[in-house]
Amino acid sequence: ALFGVHAVRAAVTVPMVDLDERLENLARQSEEAEALSSIYGDDFRNEGGVWSFRLPLRTTSSPDADGDLVMPPWILSHDGTPRPCECLTARCVPLETYPSRTGFVAEVGPVDVLPASFHADAVAELAQEAYFESPGEVCVFAFVEKIRQMIDAAQDATVVAENDDLEQVDEAAEVFDPDALAAELAAIKSATEECDVSTSDSTSTLEAVQSFANRIHHGEPIVERKSTFQAHLLLNLQSLEEAGEFLSYLKTYDSKINRASHNMLAYRVCVGEINHSDHDDDGEHGAGKGLSHLLKVTRCENVCVVVSRWFGGIHLGSDRFKCINNAARVLLIATGVGKCSENGRSGKGSGAKAKK
Repeated sequence: ALFGVHAVRAAVTVPMVDLDERLENLARQSEEAEALSSIYGDDFRNEGGVWSFRLPLRTTSSPDADGDLVMPPWILSHDGTPRPCECLTARCVPLETYPSRTGFVAEVGPVDVLPASFHADAVAELAQEAYFESPGEVCVFAFVEKIRQMIDAAQDATVVAENDDLEQVDEAAEVFDPDALAAELAAIKSATEECDVSTSDSTSTLEAVQSFANRIHHGEPIVERKSTFQAHLLLNLQSLEEAGEFLSYLKTYDSKINRASHNMLAYRVCVGEINHSDHDDDGEHGAGKGLSHLLKVTRCENVCVVVSRWFGGIHLGSDRFKCINNAARVLLIATGVGKCSENGRSGKGSGAKAKK
C-alpha cells in the first residue's frame, strides 16, 4: 500500500499478456511519464514505477461578513485550525497490461484531508472513466485532471453555499447565467473593436494565405449545453513562429473564430534536430496543457491545433475540457495525423454531440 490505511484506492483486474505486448506497454508508459514530467514539472515524481502527483489545495475560500478569509471546513481540524497538509497526493501504478488492456492502480491521500466526495468507489470510477473514454490509450493525465477538478468542485461548493449539499450546487451551476453571458459578450465586442484586420493585396500576403489554406483542416463542431467547440489543424508546421501566425490567420480570415470566447492552442514542431512544443490556454486554464498532452500521446509531429469555444451561457464545469480534447482528438484521427494503438481507439467520447 502506498499510503497504508491513509488513502482511498482503486484497483483493477490484471489479465495475462505476452512478451511483445508487455514491451510495447512499457515503451508507451515511458513516453507517457516523459510527457507527464514536462506538464507537471516538480509536482510529478516517478519513483520505482510509482507515479506521484502533488495536487495543491486552495488554502482559502471567499471572505466572510467581516472580510476575513475562511477555509473550507473539510480541511480544518476539530478545533477549527488549519490542518498541516496543504496538498493531496495522487499515485498511479501502471501495470504490465496498461494501456493495451487495462487501466492502472490508483490511490489518493492522505485520507484525513479528503472531502466527503472522495471515497474508494469515486476514485475507482474516475480511473475507469479516464480509461474507457479512449480504451487502449494512455490516460493518467485525464485521471489526474479529473481528481484536480473534483477537488476544485468540492472547494467551490463550500464557497457558493456552505449549507447546501453538492447536488444543489451542481443544479445551480446548470442555471442560465445572464450576467456571465453579458460579460462574455462585452469582452468579445471589445476584442473585435480593437482588432485591426489588414486588407493588403500584396503578393507576399496572398502567398502566405494560400500556403495556410492548403494545409488547414477544420473539424466538425461539437455542441454541449449551448456551448460550441470546433478544432482547426495546421499540417506541416515549419517553425515556432508559424504557430502564432496560424492563429492570427484564423482570426483574421474567419470572423466567427475571431469572436470565439476562447481559442486554445498547442503545437509540436521539429526545427533542425530539436523538438519544440508549447501551448496557450487563452484564458481557459488547463485547456492548452491538455491539448499539448494529446499531441504527445497521439505521436503528432509538425502540427498546430487550435480549438475554438463559443460560450453558450451555461457553465459546463469539467465537461468543457472533455469537449475541447474530444474536438481535437477527432480531427487528429480523421486527418491521419494522430496515431492509435492497434488495441485502442479514439473517438468523441460521451457527453457531447456533433452539430448537424
